[in-house]
Amino acid sequence: MNIYIAIFDQDIVRAENTKHFVAQLFHQLHFPCEIHILLDRASLMAVRHQVQLLFLDIDHDPKAIETGMQIKHTNKDCLIVLNSKNGAKLRQGYLTQATYYMIDSTSFSQFEKALKPALIHSFQNHLSFYDPAVSSTRIALHDILYFEFQRKTTYMILCSGQKIKTPYPLHVWMKKLRNTGFAQCFKSIYVRLDAILKIEKNEITLLNKQTLPLSRKYKPEFLEAWKDHTQVE
Repeated sequence: MNIYIAIFDQDIVRAENTKHFVAQLFHQLHFPCEIHILLDRASLMAVRHQVQLLFLDIDHDPKAIETGMQIKHTNKDCLIVLNSKNGAKLRQGYLTQATYYMIDSTSFSQFEKALKPALIHSFQNHLSFYDPAVSSTRIALHDILYFEFQRKTTYMILCSGQKIKTPYPLHVWMKKLRNTGFAQCFKSIYVRLDAILKIEKNEITLLNKQTLPLSRKYKPEFLEAWKDHTQVE
């Protein structure tokens, strides 16, 4: 299911710039999304129950913060990003609704740094990818147990037990899925951290009770990734 994103901004240049940044970041994170630019309050309120991420312009609409509060009241899971060039306005918005995230980025690197952690935390279950060279359907990352390189081929092992042959070497998957909740536990294995039930000595037990080796070489970095992941969760 696509993540519904609304950009409410009467500065059309900034709205288009925000849309470009959002599309780039969501593609990088493998989040499926649909992005809508809305120019009036009525259009925004019409989708208030379905919007999951809202970029809210508070420079041009004097009732924008009030509108954001109304949306948050009826849709508490909506992640709201306040757009303003005025720091005082941003602080006002923060004090009014402390669950808002605030940004007015002039570069993609600023945008990514400010929002990426919040997006991963909020939309972890939406992580997925579509690659016709791997599967005819979109694959959700939470359906994957691990990747394993065997006999010059990398296989994707799903929670269902299905084993999918992929056309890419393991290092390509590691690059594609960097910062999405996977870590390398063995030279030939890249495992989803949420699929782990427990870690004991040099062995990992998955939720399906299957065990995987944890090599001495990768153990320190793997345990650090596991620690960071469980703290975020």
